[in-house]
Amino acid sequence: MALHRTIALLGVLVLAACGSAGDDDDDGGGTGGYGTCDLRMEYGSCIEATGSPRSIVDQKAGCLDAGGLWSTSPCPAADDSIGCCTYTFGNSFRECFYDGATNTDPVGYCAMFDDGVWTPAGG
Repeated sequence: MALHRTIALLGVLVLAACGSAGDDDDDGGGTGGYGTCDLRMEYGSCIEATGSPRSIVDQKAGCLDAGGLWSTSPCPAADDSIGCCTYTFGNSFRECFYDGATNTDPVGYCAMFDDGVWTPAGG
């Protein structure tokens, strides 16, 4: 169940990233944009996204819709960190998990991505 919530949240953020890019000069490709969605209070996770400026604007909207806090600071390296997963899913992501995360198997979640790389906290 927790894995489904995490996947659903990722889906919201990815759908937001793919949103209305067609009416913009930015076609959604490339890089140059960066932002962080802090969802520690809601889901025990924090997601950094790197992509085109337009896709990052859409990521921000998805983050705020999900109840997250948006910033341009990296996810915190807190004492309660479990670890982080880097992967590509349209944009490049680094998703960090913390004690009490609703996703009870973040390592398995990370393995679902072809290029997913899990880094345990402190490693």
